[in-house]
Amino acid sequence: MSVQCGVDVLFDGPYSLYVEGFLRMYADAGINPPHPYVLFSSNYTSKNPGDWRGIQFNSTTTRETGLVWSRVEFATYGVYFDGSSAFIERSTLTDNNHGVYGENSSPLIRNSTITSNTEDGIFLTGDDSKGEQTTVDNNTIIDNPWGVWTMYSSGTYSNNTIMYGLRGIEVDYGCHVIMESNTVSDMPSAGLCSWECDELTIVNNTVTNTLNGINVEDAASRILIAGNTV
Repeated sequence: MSVQCGVDVLFDGPYSLYVEGFLRMYADAGINPPHPYVLFSSNYTSKNPGDWRGIQFNSTTTRETGLVWSRVEFATYGVYFDGSSAFIERSTLTDNNHGVYGENSSPLIRNSTITSNTEDGIFLTGDDSKGEQTTVDNNTIIDNPWGVWTMYSSGTYSNNTIMYGLRGIEVDYGCHVIMESNTVSDMPSAGLCSWECDELTIVNNTVTNTLNGINVEDAASRILIAGNTV
């Protein structure tokens, strides 16, 4: 399916947009749209998180499909990955219950803004058998109770700015995990934390105004923590 930038896709109730193949956003030269993105939102006059279900990517094993130049708001799940390695890029997910939620997935989330969601910015359970590793890079993640929380996921979390929540980045039961060059602040619990991770690298991050700057518990082996400002 192809959707032109400037189009509003509105939902009148608890419905989802299911993506089984390819989703493509595009802009035509010479056309000046009302806004430079595709809007996915509620059609209610008074809008609230959870008005509609969200965009769901099912069983995609490559980075060839995903969300770009889009704004997703007032859904239960802004984007839901189900066994998917799809991507989110140059998009905004705001005022949802969950900004990004995934099960058995290893998506790419990059250059996006994830803000003011009521439960979490990003929550993922991983599945490395998809052939890709989770990548969360260069995002602005602000005012979500949980910034990034992943379980059973290998991946890289880098260059993100995360502010105003309970925890910045938490990775549990992961292997080959890298947290690098993130800026995390104003978290009453922890900035960067992990539980039972193997091959864990935490380097060159800046963590300020948190109760616990970096918290690592029950890591199995091969840990590198260096060059961080806490």
